[in-house]
Amino acid sequence: MKTLLRIDASIRTDGSYSRSMGDFLEQRWKKKYTHGNVIYRDLRILDIPDLHQELTTAFFAKDREVAILDLSNALVDEIKASDYLLITCPMYNLMIPSRLKAYIDHIVRVNETFRYTEEGTHQGLLVNKKAFVITARGGQKDPTEHIDIFGRYLTDILAFMGISHSYLFEIEGTANPLTTPTNLASIYQEIKTALI
Repeated sequence: MKTLLRIDASIRTDGSYSRSMGDFLEQRWKKKYTHGNVIYRDLRILDIPDLHQELTTAFFAKDREVAILDLSNALVDEIKASDYLLITCPMYNLMIPSRLKAYIDHIVRVNETFRYTEEGTHQGLLVNKKAFVITARGGQKDPTEHIDIFGRYLTDILAFMGISHSYLFEIEGTANPLTTPTNLASIYQEIKTALI
């Protein structure tokens, strides 16, 4: 049985393009994997603390079973147990929401989702998984920009943990309430193609 871990990062429940497109992708995924299981995390309501000294010290300790790691362990175990990951994420001030950054800080852990090799390089441990990343931004992406720190950050951090097969779907132009983003139709088709 396949498992999809869905992470929603928008602070909005109504009128969220990223959540809505995530719903569409989830339904397509369920249609393909009729007996699949979906684990759902809504970061709008999940209380994830920012990193602090005691927590990061525990990350590097040998004992995994300490109370301060309970939430982080649960989040790590979820992503380890999943075959597919779906992240829906709006752009806030040119970057991902702070709740999603906190979530990432709790799952990017040495000897859990990545390790250091004898040569001093890192190796991702979350192999044989695929990720779907849906982003939404108010404006249009500037084609002259050579670096996109928004979408690229998410796919790069997934690759850091070993999830190198990622689909990135970018919704643009959501800020104007009187218009519909121009690339919605193409993204619907891209999702259908990804889940054939």
